[in-house]
Amino acid sequence: MADTEDRLRRLLGTKVKIKKGRRGGKIEIGFYSSEELDRLLELLFYCKGS
Repeated sequence: MADTEDRLRRLLGTKVKIKKGRRGGKIEIGFYSSEELDRLLELLFYCKGS
């Protein structure tokens, strides 16, 4: 799990936390400004192919 967090952290250039639950989980991506949020959204949408 830590390896996956580290890979996402390097890819996105910000703090990433993966939290597993009994029936799933969530990925938390940290951002520290509106500009950084915009940058992350562009990366995520680009990876999606939209």
